[in-house]
Amino acid sequence: MAKQSMAIGAWKGCCERLGEINNPTLVIAGDDDLLVPSQNARYLAGHIPKAQLELYENGGHGLMFQSPEKFTEKVIGFLR
Repeated sequence: MAKQSMAIGAWKGCCERLGEINNPTLVIAGDDDLLVPSQNARYLAGHIPKAQLELYENGGHGLMFQSPEKFTEKVIGFLR
C-alpha cells in the first residue's frame, strides 16, 4: 500500500493528453454515482475528440449491474 500511495502521489496525470485520443470512445456513467461523479464523465467526453457520452439516469457506480440489458446493448451497439 505504501508503494501504491507513493505512485499515486508521483503521478502527474494525463488530462492534457486526452485530445490526442483519435479513436471513437464511449464514456458511460451513472448520474447518481457517488464514487466517481458524472462530472468526470462529462469532462472526459468533452476533451476526447470522438467521444460519445452516455449518462444513465439514476445510475450508480455499478450501473452495469443495475441496468445490464441497457448497458450491454449500448456497448455492443458502439462496438459494431
